[in-house]
Amino acid sequence: MAGVFFLYFTACLSQALDTCESKRMPLDVGNAKACLGVAQPQLARWIDTHPDYRITAWRCGSPPRDHGTRI
Repeated sequence: MAGVFFLYFTACLSQALDTCESKRMPLDVGNAKACLGVAQPQLARWIDTHPDYRITAWRCGSPPRDHGTRI
């Protein structure tokens, strides 16, 4: 049974690595291991469409249980 996990990542401008944004991408996978298996190809596709950015960190996780601001 598939669920939704998120790929959380930090993308920084290649020419200004101190200018970063937190991003999240929903993935239709059932668990963290499956998320890890598809994370790098998804990040590579994202970079292909955002060539001015560099990904500096990433992780997989389930969506927050509350609608707060913490991830």
